[in-house]
Amino acid sequence: MIVKVKQGGYTPQPVSSPSPPSPFSDWFLPSVDEIGEMYTNLYLEGVGDLLSGDHATSTEISATQCRYIEMGSGTFTTTLKTATLIVRACRYFTDTVGAYSLRDTGPGGGLIFYIDGAGTTYYEAYATNQSISQEWSNVTSTEIGTTGTAIGTGLANTLAIINQDGHTSSAAKLCNDLS
Repeated sequence: MIVKVKQGGYTPQPVSSPSPPSPFSDWFLPSVDEIGEMYTNLYLEGVGDLLSGDHATSTEISATQCRYIEMGSGTFTTTLKTATLIVRACRYFTDTVGAYSLRDTGPGGGLIFYIDGAGTTYYEAYATNQSISQEWSNVTSTEIGTTGTAIGTGLANTLAIINQDGHTSSAAKLCNDLS
């Protein structure tokens, strides 16, 4: 049974604790704009236990580089795909207008960080980090070439990263493997 918890009902999890089980298997590594909304609507509001360090996004820059956000400042930067980054998964789902507000606990146990303009698509950040030290991908010299930055592109980006020839591990895979 899933219980909807309103604002103030979130219990922070220590960074070292294992990720709690989720009833959903549609988690992904957020795009630049998706994690930017996490920064604005969770980190700046002091909720969600987002660390102030470097967080991975699913947005690629080149065959060897990807984008990340320094959560403490909200600054987006480019780094090598071999850099170790903090990983926080997200997912989206639809419901009726007004079913959730920003920072409510969503059906997957994480916090709502974005609601689309129609008010029916909700984005939820996983309740804990999946890693505090994960490379973007083990494939570090091949450009995917199709990753986006916009809200709504994180899932496709995640699948593109995972489907690369030779892929065995990545920040995207950590998110995609959640269930």
